[in-house]
Amino acid sequence: MSAMPAEVKTQAVTANLKAIQALLAVAAKQSAEACLLSQCAQHNEAIGTVFGLDAILQDVTALYSAVVVLHRLKAR
Repeated sequence: MSAMPAEVKTQAVTANLKAIQALLAVAAKQSAEACLLSQCAQHNEAIGTVFGLDAILQDVTALYSAVVVLHRLKAR
């Protein structure tokens, strides 16, 4: 594996982790809203609220994979 400057590696990992945190916050908010709607018997609205979570979770998975790759890179 190639090496990268330690500072660049740290910044990249941090940026990706912040992006993961932001995306998961959106997913958590949407799922919480969906739960409330479902409890109020608004099931169609609840499902509509969580549409798109699959795309968010795919993005989170991609960012997680990038964090793992960055972690494994040697720093110089």
